[in-house]
Amino acid sequence: MRTELLHIAQIDRYLFNRMPAEEREAFRIRLLIEPDLFEAVERQREAYRLVRAYGRRRLRAELQTINRQLMARPSFRARLLAIFRR
Repeated sequence: MRTELLHIAQIDRYLFNRMPAEEREAFRIRLLIEPDLFEAVERQREAYRLVRAYGRRRLRAELQTINRQLMARPSFRARLLAIFRR
């Protein structure tokens, strides 16, 4: 288990560009010759992509809720429209 966590940490450092240049080059070479490592990096990259997409969808939904609540207030809506009519 500990070895697996170390591999994940190393992959994270690679994906987030936190490796020194020499270590990064060595890691890239390993990616070419170790198919399992390549797959692990791709899985981790996809996991981060999905987490970002989920976060964006959730934030968008929260912003839409706030927008609906604010626009439902006649005084806020009137002030906002007045600002953009100028």
